[in-house]
Amino acid sequence: MTLLFIVANEQYYRAVFDALSMRLHAERVVTHEGGRFQKSKIRIRINVLFKIVRDFWFLSWVVMRRPGYVVLVCQTSAYAALLIQRLFSYFGKRVDVYLFNFYLHEMGQHRLVQQILRFLLRGRVGMLVQSPNELEYYRLLAPSAVIDHCPYGLSDLPDGTEEERTSGPEVFTGGYTNRDYDTMVEAARHLPQIHVVIACARSNKITVPIPENVEILYDLPTFEFHRRMARSRLVVVPLKHNVGSSGQMVALAAMKLGKPVVYTAFPAVSQYFVDGKTGIGVRAGDVEGMVAVITRLYDAPALSESIGRRAREDVLTRFSRKKFEQQIVARVLRFCCVTKQ
Repeated sequence: MTLLFIVANEQYYRAVFDALSMRLHAERVVTHEGGRFQKSKIRIRINVLFKIVRDFWFLSWVVMRRPGYVVLVCQTSAYAALLIQRLFSYFGKRVDVYLFNFYLHEMGQHRLVQQILRFLLRGRVGMLVQSPNELEYYRLLAPSAVIDHCPYGLSDLPDGTEEERTSGPEVFTGGYTNRDYDTMVEAARHLPQIHVVIACARSNKITVPIPENVEILYDLPTFEFHRRMARSRLVVVPLKHNVGSSGQMVALAAMKLGKPVVYTAFPAVSQYFVDGKTGIGVRAGDVEGMVAVITRLYDAPALSESIGRRAREDVLTRFSRKKFEQQIVARVLRFCCVTKQ
């Protein structure tokens, strides 16, 4: 058996690959990342389709050159790997697939997507999901697949970010998927004395008028994104749909920076918080609730500092990158032992 560890960059999850290499015959395979930012949904879809086709042919060539059966452990190129697993099964070549960092967001609610996934997730397939919603979703969608759950673990922030930590006058929100920026903007409209920064992609649509106290920053580099977060007084993670993993990276980064976080109380994000102690949840689309919580935290520095300090302690002990990577290794090894039989 050969394990092919599929990543978008040679540095990604190096500790996971090294740990697997000590137990199994493992090889690292690097595929190219897609473009991070696109200005239109059409360009995003074209880019995704192009990447799937390119990765399919490349990984098919790699798999065919390996004797015996192959396990593809994928941080990226999930659709290509699943297509290979299905196609090669018709020709007698066994290929097992284990996915982690696989996100659907609201796309998973479309019936056509669900039908495609039902087909792709047959056979020897496993997956590590990061939210309770996804655990239920995939177990119903693919009863024969091995579905594991483990919350995300934060990687190191960009160098120099923590040195930027201050409690400035801004309220910061950011991120690119499943965001409810309309609710955030409407809340800001009720808080004219507070400067609100929204760091998003140009593909994020904001359909309501923008008040003067809201600053929108498009497509920030990673370091600048985290620098603005580090200088803020508090961070808001407003989610639109209850559709699985989204918002967790921004939430965990804010926690590590010692910021109080106001978050939409969906399980994908609320699993990281003790409500009222390490963050405060609000209902989806609740403008009044969001205004009340932001006002409460903004006007009470001692409370904000206490929540931020507890959040930082929590993320360092419960949601570290090391713990997350250990879980990936354990689940992959268990999957390989089961499928080897």
